[in-house]
Amino acid sequence: MKFFNLIVRFIMEKKNNILFYVIFCFFYTILIRIIINYDFVINYIFLTPITFLVSMIANLDFTFINGTGFVNYDLNIIVDKSCAGINFFLLTLIFSFVILVNSKIKILRFFYIVLFSTVSAYFVAILSNLVRIILSIKVKIIRFEINWFSQTHWFHYALGIVVFLSFLIGYYLILERYKKWIIKTNKN
Repeated sequence: MKFFNLIVRFIMEKKNNILFYVIFCFFYTILIRIIINYDFVINYIFLTPITFLVSMIANLDFTFINGTGFVNYDLNIIVDKSCAGINFFLLTLIFSFVILVNSKIKILRFFYIVLFSTVSAYFVAILSNLVRIILSIKVKIIRFEINWFSQTHWFHYALGIVVFLSFLIGYYLILERYKKWIIKTNKN
């Protein structure tokens, strides 16, 4: 009981809030990373929505193969763990913590920010991977039709960098607007 009271007192002191936020965000990110390492989470929380949306938009059929991922045999495309966007999700999650958390916010508001950061980072990761995969598929189709170039690996990575940076910049702009709203409503 004393330990719990000590923690509550530590949290309630305004000068210690930023330390609490940093420690919490660090352990929260590690916890998320541990949870994400399970194949179930990768396959069903990340890959299934991405592949479903890709199949709807690109009108392609994918088959799930355990240990491999989702496969389209017509274009010889595999959407596997590396396409899940786990690292981008963690990057956007940490990015949102860094931008949104400051020592002047209230504890309850902080937990709303954690929830917002987690959900928005997830959707940004899904959407950015969706765009990257769709563009990669279109490039692969173009390559088959006009034999554009023989090696697409470098282009696939370059396309991913451009897509992820674009989404990260867009996410930053959204977070800045959200931060201004938080600061404005936190004064009330």
